[in-house]
Amino acid sequence: MKSFVMHDVAQVRRLQDFTANYPACLPPFEVVEAITPETAPPMPEWWQESAACWAHLQTTLKTFRLGAASGEDFLIFEDDAIFSPDFEEVFTQAVNDLPNGWDMFYPGGCHLDCEIYPPVQYGEHLLRGRRIHWNTCQLINKKTVHRLIDFLEEPSWPCPHVTDHRFNMLHFNPTFIALSPMRFVVGQSAGVSTINGRDVPEKWGNNFYYIDWLGNKITVRENPEGAW
Repeated sequence: MKSFVMHDVAQVRRLQDFTANYPACLPPFEVVEAITPETAPPMPEWWQESAACWAHLQTTLKTFRLGAASGEDFLIFEDDAIFSPDFEEVFTQAVNDLPNGWDMFYPGGCHLDCEIYPPVQYGEHLLRGRRIHWNTCQLINKKTVHRLIDFLEEPSWPCPHVTDHRFNMLHFNPTFIALSPMRFVVGQSAGVSTINGRDVPEKWGNNFYYIDWLGNKITVRENPEGAW
């Protein structure tokens, strides 16, 4: 397994904090310098979101290509990722539970629109989601990465033109297996968003419900500010 962190070089403190808190159970990470609106290629005419969203997409593609070249499954982090105290236990249990044919695994994120698209239990330590959101942390299957690159490079996406929304379109595909732990163990630190420039609080996505193996509705409500 490889590990990459997408880093905005203007955010020195972020990388310092990330490095200080990076779990010892993970492989050493490689820093990928983020593409900025100033260094990104020109936005196509069909792109309807901000230049910052376009630059984030280019950084994601850059990192995915590095992951593809490694020939291994790989983790991709944003540099403001933070880790729960039980990260190692939850992450290890979930990764060991990954089934054959999995595509993406989200140690960090949130489950959107649970009233319509509730995640379902998919293993002892896993949920299968149909709208797993945020790009805080993902584990990418080496067999899936080229499909993801091709999907991100397709022209004229439906709106919104935001990377995590784009991934959501794959999650709806019954042949695509997007998974999370039973609760997220990677969050996002408080600070100024490089996407919209707003101050954001510390964010964790553990505010959702899922359907267990027996069809029961199980509520996870640890973070009231998380998405539902």
